[in-house]
Amino acid sequence: MKIYPSDFELKLGFDQIRVKLENYCLGKLGVKEVEQVAFFSDAPSIKTLLQRCRELNKFLKKETRFLWPVISDPSAYFETIRIKESFLEEENFLEIIQALQAILSIHKLLKSSKEEYPELFKLTEQVVLPNQLVVSIEDKFNEKGKIKDNASPELARNKKTPARRRKFACAN
Repeated sequence: MKIYPSDFELKLGFDQIRVKLENYCLGKLGVKEVEQVAFFSDAPSIKTLLQRCRELNKFLKKETRFLWPVISDPSAYFETIRIKESFLEEENFLEIIQALQAILSIHKLLKSSKEEYPELFKLTEQVVLPNQLVVSIEDKFNEKGKIKDNASPELARNKKTPARRRKFACAN
């Protein structure tokens, strides 16, 4: 739906609300979402958004033990992964792992409370992220985000090779 005039949001001060919302965001993903926020004039959309706000407010008051993680945006790494013979740094994988863990924990919590937070749950209903995938990726890294020596058969073989030979083998 097109709103007339084109600077309608500006005249209402909606741009200032957007800036205030961005200041509450924990990370870049939140800021991206706020940038997508648009002015609504249809009642059903407004009711849904208000219900989400009520549920989130209730959630924040009730679930005080839940720590909101800062979720980085790993989508930039997906483009790199698509390029043949490209690679990611260890810290990039750590960001991906942390994002996946956060998504799984939020999804699990909302799934177990979908009767209490139905509109918030609807936001995560489309999430299809097998826990085994996350576990498989986690198993390749230690708690500091460094690749384990046994993350792959090749790395395990290199670990068995004495350090001098390993350096030589890597140089060739």
